[in-house]
Amino acid sequence: MPLPLDYYSQDYDVVCPKCAAKAVAKTAPLGTKGTYRECLVKYVATRILCPSCGFSRDVPTQQGQNDEDYTFWYACEFKGHRLWAVNLLHVRFLISVISGELSEKALSLYHQSVIESWPTWLKLAKNRDEVLRILRQWGRKSV
Repeated sequence: MPLPLDYYSQDYDVVCPKCAAKAVAKTAPLGTKGTYRECLVKYVATRILCPSCGFSRDVPTQQGQNDEDYTFWYACEFKGHRLWAVNLLHVRFLISVISGELSEKALSLYHQSVIESWPTWLKLAKNRDEVLRILRQWGRKSV
């Protein structure tokens, strides 16, 4: 299992704007935030490529970029909230933590703080089974 934040530096799985098939968004670092003790590198999509229809487009990279230029392949509404993952590594990490397979205690303090920053609804026991069902479905969807 890669470190929890490694999935952000990988390519993102997105919906092709032309044919709605699974496409790849190439990523690149775009600045940092945090302190010298806890520096976070922000990754953004720079180019979308679709193997199904051949679609190819550069995504403008600006300092204030948000995810409106693409839709994550792994995304859905969940009880009025947005559940999403940037790629299969992210899906697997979410499954590992939410299922209890990967203990928060086994992670560094920094990575524990990442999990603590997750929205409450994602961490609630009453949502666990349904969230895991969706995440596992996404895991099968990509195979």
